[in-house]
Amino acid sequence: PQDGAPNSVLQQLNKLRPIGLALLETLVRLHQGQFTVSAAAGHASILTLRLPATSQTSETAIIRQETSPTPSPPSRPTQPQAHTPLILIADDQTAFVSITCNYLESLGFQVATARDGEEAVRLALSLLPDLIFMDVCMPMLDGLSAIRQIRTAADSKLHTIPIISLSGGTGATDRENCLAAGATSYLGKPFGIREIDRIIQDFLPPAGS
Repeated sequence: PQDGAPNSVLQQLNKLRPIGLALLETLVRLHQGQFTVSAAAGHASILTLRLPATSQTSETAIIRQETSPTPSPPSRPTQPQAHTPLILIADDQTAFVSITCNYLESLGFQVATARDGEEAVRLALSLLPDLIFMDVCMPMLDGLSAIRQIRTAADSKLHTIPIISLSGGTGATDRENCLAAGATSYLGKPFGIREIDRIIQDFLPPAGS
């Protein structure tokens, strides 16, 4: 690859295991690449990614992962919308934010991102997003405190915006703490594309509503 662009993509791909194969496939297609899955010894799969270079050469990256192939992302109907939903992603994991943002934008959503809790609160107050993904562990201000500030803001619209808390913790207590802080729903990390699609279906209004 030339000019560093495909290399930066490959660096992100190496961190994608928690995100799911379907997100990986979407990113490759967005960069006009090819994505194939083939069986290997044992229960492993070989994922072959071919990304275009700026010259006539190309590079192949092969990643081994103990998983099975997943379906391609569902397509959303292309029809005019009076309002394009805005999704705010608050998380300090750069690779996760980049890939999830690419996936949501490929579905036609607007996306804003925040790297800490304080920035998440500021963007929520100014942008009034339609949906928020909020990581629990973030610098400056943790996700639970950020959720509480959003829920107690003067603008009543922020009291009902769906907020999905993201946490690597386990057990019922972790989930209960997130919901008690004001989260609408909870996703335990790692999670895949099916969970993201379910959240979109459950908490974003139909187009044109």
